[in-house]
Amino acid sequence: MSEIEEYIKNIITEQNDLPLAEIFELRKYPKGFTFGPHSHINLEINFVKKGTCKMKFNDEVVKFHANDCMIIFPDVTHYFFVDNQPAELVQLEFRMNIFPELKHDPMMEEHLTFLHNILTHSQRYLKISLNKALMSLLERIVDELSQKRDNYVLLTRIYYSELFLIISRHIAETLKYTKEPQSETIKKALRIIHTEYNENIKMEDIADKCDISARYLRKLFEKEIGLSPVEFLTILRINNSKELLRNPSIPLKEIAFSTGFDNQQYFSKRFKQITGISPLEYRKLMFREM
Repeated sequence: MSEIEEYIKNIITEQNDLPLAEIFELRKYPKGFTFGPHSHINLEINFVKKGTCKMKFNDEVVKFHANDCMIIFPDVTHYFFVDNQPAELVQLEFRMNIFPELKHDPMMEEHLTFLHNILTHSQRYLKISLNKALMSLLERIVDELSQKRDNYVLLTRIYYSELFLIISRHIAETLKYTKEPQSETIKKALRIIHTEYNENIKMEDIADKCDISARYLRKLFEKEIGLSPVEFLTILRINNSKELLRNPSIPLKEIAFSTGFDNQQYFSKRFKQITGISPLEYRKLMFREM
């Protein structure tokens, strides 16, 4: 058994008497609803089923659409608000101390990045869009905790371990084409890009949020990451589109828009420039290998 398998096994099997979650339900919020600012020791994970909503972290406002997952790390102050249409969220909140064996380990940074970021307080929030596996998993966890059927405690803990692995994989895959940033400015720029890649984001907007000029951002980004901000953003969008292409029910047009491209034609052009094949060819290849 590998080190990571042993670690996950301990998380699943070592238990205490604490509740498995503080909040686990589908909540409906009317338009104009606001809450906060507040913070809590829980890890908070929300899946937006309908509508749109926003979270504010200090001076940073992040918008979430239907099929987005928002993850707020423990002890992070945040402010929640709904704009001009109602929103429905699957909400899950739990304390990390329900895992008695959970402690930091050097292997976490590479293999369990999500847990590493929680235990080292190195991240405030995470936005994950159109991840079917994660959305399904959250609904299964809420269902088990609500219904309390036979062996629900064991199954929920197994689901939690799956949750940690899926989110860690997402973080690793979105970062694998970059060098490790050194400056806080570029770390902030990367957080902005990862959060807003599916929006109409411009380099000037990123530079403004980092309080530097677009020219200096480009220079610093290329020095630390090895790519320009635009190149990095394009690769990130293409990588996320690959995950969506694995689902044959999602049209190419929807994939293009949901990953930040203005239209399907430009998406297909950039996809082929980077991968060497078209999105349709990539999709056919994936299903031929399954």
